[in-house]
Amino acid sequence: MERGYERPQGCLITKFTILSKETKTTMKYRTLALSFLFFLFPFEELSASEPTFNSKSKVLENKYLNTVAFSFNKKKKAEEYLDQAQQIIGDYSSILRENKKERREVVRLVKKSLKLKESARAYLFLGFVRHMAFDPDSYKDSVHYYEKALELKPKYLRALIALSSAHRNGKNYEECMNSTNQVLKIDPQNKIAKRVGADCKSSLDQQNLSECMKDYEVLWHREPENKVVLDKIDECMVKLGQN
Repeated sequence: MERGYERPQGCLITKFTILSKETKTTMKYRTLALSFLFFLFPFEELSASEPTFNSKSKVLENKYLNTVAFSFNKKKKAEEYLDQAQQIIGDYSSILRENKKERREVVRLVKKSLKLKESARAYLFLGFVRHMAFDPDSYKDSVHYYEKALELKPKYLRALIALSSAHRNGKNYEECMNSTNQVLKIDPQNKIAKRVGADCKSSLDQQNLSECMKDYEVLWHREPENKVVLDKIDECMVKLGQN
């Protein structure tokens, strides 16, 4: 009986050794790859990616809704403070001019409103308070607040009209007319702007006439028939369109 071919033992050992090394190397890289994968995506995200995504979406949605609600409530509360201030202001002419206690209360309410939300209406009210104070800084302060209101709301008619009135009180007639002209561009039939603008133009013309005649007025009263004086007066009148 013939003996079958026997594989040399050395070949088996060598092949087994090579396979073992390949297996170990493969397992090593698989382990590293899995470790890196779990580092990028934690187990719970891999095992339940869809529920986790939905949960996060719900959390983000709730946060957004809460933020919107909080912002709305802040704005509503800010407007409530301004409504209270409006009740005190009324027509704002006599109350704010004569009652310092009322002015302080308006300022307190407006500042509480501004802490919640900056608004053109709030700065308008601060302008009212300073406008009617009639102290040395009232003109400068009121113009500052009215301009702040207009920065937030450029076509705010109440602020433009109030600004023109403040300029008239401050005898800055050119700026007064600029403000009323802006109002009339937005609302051509605005009666208040027309009246204030006409007052400022008349005052500006008179101011310019006085300035033009100042070097001749004394001489004119002393020598009313002096031809040089009369010619100068005519020149000023023509220049100002009053002849």
